[in-house]
Amino acid sequence: MNRLIRTSLLACSTLLAPLAQADDTLRWLDQQQRERETLDREQRLRQLQRALPPAPSAPGALATDTRCWQLPGLHLRGNRLVSDNNLQAAISPHVRPCMGVNALRQVLTRITRVYVERGYIAARAYPAQPPVDGQPLAIVIDEGFVEAIELDDEQLPVWLQGAFPDLLGNPLHLPALEQGLDQLNRLRSVDVEAQIVPGDLEGGSRILLSARSHASPWGARVRYGNGGDLSSGRHGASLVISRDNPLHLNDRLQVSLFSSAGNAPHYSRALSAYYSVPYGPWTLGASLGRSQQVAFTPVGRKRYAYTSDSQGLSLGRTLWRNQRALLHGQLRLNRKQQQRSFDGQRMALPDARQTSAGIDLSLLWLGRATWSTQLGYGRSLPWLGSDSRAFDHWRLGVIRTQVWPGNGHQWRWDSSLEAQYSPKPLPAGEQVLLSNSASVHGFRDSNIAASSAAVWRNSVALALPISPALRLTPHVAVDYGRGWGTWTHDRQHPVVAGISTGASLGWAGGEVTLDYRHAVVIKDGPPAEPGFWNMELKLDF
Repeated sequence: MNRLIRTSLLACSTLLAPLAQADDTLRWLDQQQRERETLDREQRLRQLQRALPPAPSAPGALATDTRCWQLPGLHLRGNRLVSDNNLQAAISPHVRPCMGVNALRQVLTRITRVYVERGYIAARAYPAQPPVDGQPLAIVIDEGFVEAIELDDEQLPVWLQGAFPDLLGNPLHLPALEQGLDQLNRLRSVDVEAQIVPGDLEGGSRILLSARSHASPWGARVRYGNGGDLSSGRHGASLVISRDNPLHLNDRLQVSLFSSAGNAPHYSRALSAYYSVPYGPWTLGASLGRSQQVAFTPVGRKRYAYTSDSQGLSLGRTLWRNQRALLHGQLRLNRKQQQRSFDGQRMALPDARQTSAGIDLSLLWLGRATWSTQLGYGRSLPWLGSDSRAFDHWRLGVIRTQVWPGNGHQWRWDSSLEAQYSPKPLPAGEQVLLSNSASVHGFRDSNIAASSAAVWRNSVALALPISPALRLTPHVAVDYGRGWGTWTHDRQHPVVAGISTGASLGWAGGEVTLDYRHAVVIKDGPPAEPGFWNMELKLDF
């Protein structure tokens, strides 16, 4: 009997290590988080790529003045947004003792341009009265105001007050207008553009919002692939359901489900939900997640279960933007809880409850290539029942994407560098998992994680349209990862590399990808896994 118990425990312990540390469902939840971050980057990129409003035209050649007035000075009034000193510095090169119509027009144009350069595109300047020799000329500056914000389709389910909380009744500020459009167009089903027209009141402007396209507020994506680990099943399927504007607050709800298949009675399952609601430049987000893995020992069919729960709050804000760049900041509060049981008995688990806070800064820049950088800092907190050891870490991410259009095809090069540094060993849930398809291609069963690590990824793809409805995209990817200190040995420095090559066949409602992946463990790791063919099917509804 004792021998049977020892055999069962030995078999169970063999299962515990890979399951507890290389939880396939946790990888899936991490993938969901990465996809949300990718979606956010793509939404911001679309906003930066919007058509720019026409810039004020430069004054052409001016005719010679036939008369000029002797003006002892110019008096400015009505300016509240730009100081007298800034305006005087801008117009002083154009002020002369004797000024004609063209010279006065240059002064008025320069004043208007000062406002436009600051984003106040509805401001204008004009003389208070005709010029008179020997008397100062008063120039009135009408900074304008937003008289109304209107929808051409009243049935469009958007909340204007939440998108433009400070615009109505105030001077028209282009960044505030763009920010409001960003918040409206973050929804998949909403695509609106703005037109500025004169209002009915003097100095007033009306903003007309019109929908460029309509889509269902419901969305769904089905994914099926064979990238799972051996313990819970190679094959897995996921379903992501999203709903735009469920509370009519420009909000968004997304629910994701995952289940492994093909290795019964062992299985992995996961459920996550994410909700976000904006107000002005702010966006509040909340997330919930639960993952579970269940396995049975070969002897005695004892049940082993590993469960992980996570909750998160985030508060993000657009800190600065222009037509080429966008700076975004975010505060995070996360809580994770995990438990392990064997044959109905809960087992001790280090760092079972973790609470952490973090801050992130991300910059998106649009040039010849698109750059996305992120710098983040996180640390543990003794809140909400946390029993985790104290920790902190820094994260850095840089993504570069460049596209070269060709004769009927398009090249794309994606390169990224992600790094994390921690002065102390981190709990397993905070470490960088190098043996992950989101880090280094070619791993499915291995667990190679480190507290401090760097991952460099490169991929090149060629999009080839083969019909009006189909496109074939061959691709090749090379990855390299290095860690400092693993969850088992602080002095291990694992080094891994991976390669992936294959092709994707895409159409309007989905994509199927087939590629061959192979990884190499260069230093301090388990034996390298054999290469395998990875298949993934995506369907969008």
